Amino acid sequence: SNARLFSDSERERRQSEAMAEIARAVGESLKMGEVLRLILRHAMALLEAEGACVALKEGDYLHVVSAIGSTELLSGVHLPIQGSLSGRVLTSGHALVTNDIASEPDVHRPTVRLVPIRRSVIVPLATARGRLGVIAVYNGPADFTSDDARVLQRLADQVAVAIVNARLYEEVREATREWLAAFDSIGVGMCLVDDRQLITRANARAMQLTVE
Repeated sequence: SNARLFSDSERERRQSEAMAEIARAVGESLKMGEVLRLILRHAMALLEAEGACVALKEGDYLHVVSAIGSTELLSGVHLPIQGSLSGRVLTSGHALVTNDIASEPDVHRPTVRLVPIRRSVIVPLATARGRLGVIAVYNGPADFTSDDARVLQRLADQVAVAIVNARLYEEVREATREWLAAFDSIGVGMCLVDDRQLITRANARAMQLTVE
């Protein structure tokens, strides 16, 4: 009993440390690829899995945007939402724990042939705007349990935050790029002035007039 309590407390400690490190990474970095790989590494360590991946929704498919470990070959693969376990999780919004993938009716056979998958935990990536995709871990020394699904769901929440942050950053950067292009193309000289009445930016025509 003492050994079991110690093991549970150690697992909780590792989870807390992993969540803290991931939260820092999500808050400090807008490079989604780096954050996803960090989260997947922690998912593999905490669940003692051999592989892990993140797949995002693209139309009628789930695109595997990051994969590590034994499932690295899945990187770039498109899984059909209708006809895959990941698609079932995305559609239902509920976690899936299976320790006999071959017997599952919705298993995507080409994926199983590509990567030797026996057991898996798959959870949805959900935000206030809807479900973005799924995160999954595969194979381990023992059967996965509902406790593993709860741990993975906590990691999935961090993945969703990282994805939303990265997408917002890209939207802002694209809007800024379009605004700058329009600003520079205006035929009259224009300048932006800050509170100290200092010019912070001038368009191409203003620079030309200044030189003239």
